Amino acid sequence: MIGSEEEKAKEENALRQKENEAAGLLAHNAPIVNRICDLLANAGPNWNGVLLMITNTVETLCAWMQQRTGLDRRRILGYTLNDSLRLRTGSRREEKGGGVHAF
Repeated sequence: MIGSEEEKAKEENALRQKENEAAGLLAHNAPIVNRICDLLANAGPNWNGVLLMITNTVETLCAWMQQRTGLDRRRILGYTLNDSLRLRTGSRREEKGGGVHAF
């Protein structure tokens, strides 16, 4: 029992640490994304590009940018190193007989 309680405490601590890191990244990156939102708002409907966001917390910042700018969500793409790691891990599973689909 004690071992499982220690493992649970370690998992909870690791989760708290990840949450703190994510909050720090969000606090650092949000002002940068905010400036980009301002630039896009000033460009108006004449801007017809696609935005690629390569940062963390990518999901939160992409959703916020879409809400703030009103851009079609299909024009805001998010990418992180974790995506590459997930694909590599999935590829290894495929080699072992699992199924992986990527594009």
